Amino acid sequence: MALVFYAGHGVQVNGVNFLIPIDAAPQNERDLKHELVRLDDVIDDMASAKIKLIFFDPCRDNPFARSFSRGSARELAAPSEASGTLISFSTKHGNTAADGDGKNSPYTSALLAVLESQPQMEIEQMLRKVQQEVKRLTRGQQGPSRYGSLDGDFYFRPPEVEDSATLSRETVDKAISDAVAETVKKATERSDS
Repeated sequence: MALVFYAGHGVQVNGVNFLIPIDAAPQNERDLKHELVRLDDVIDDMASAKIKLIFFDPCRDNPFARSFSRGSARELAAPSEASGTLISFSTKHGNTAADGDGKNSPYTSALLAVLESQPQMEIEQMLRKVQQEVKRLTRGQQGPSRYGSLDGDFYFRPPEVEDSATLSRETVDKAISDAVAETVKKATERSDS
């Protein structure tokens, strides 16, 4: 399993999403491939993992907007989707995400709250809860999006399951009880006839 969480500046240029390191200072669009990190490269680097989770909470405020007018946008493009990859964007592609008033953005705040309170929840259900909370926190102005899918269920902490020996014993006891009840019922029906 591989997991990436990113919160910081993100920008789209000519349909390509970039993560902006804090020390990046590109002077022109040619510098992007040397100083910024392509989101697709991050996804490619996770290729050997069966389960790939990406939580992407970029501030969409492009600090280079004046320098790169052609092909640059505040909004991010829809990410490429790979098998076994689940990408959660803090908002839909083409929209901008709120930074929030506190330490974390509404998306990160919601994600942390759900992870802390319900770590045994299946990830798709967890992300729906995050989406609902972000919508509540932003008064409906922002709605996270998911891209891709996993091949099965994923839990950060699997739900607690009773001991299999206890389950087997309970199953056997119930089967015996049901068989005895059925035998008594049939014997009673025969004696009544």
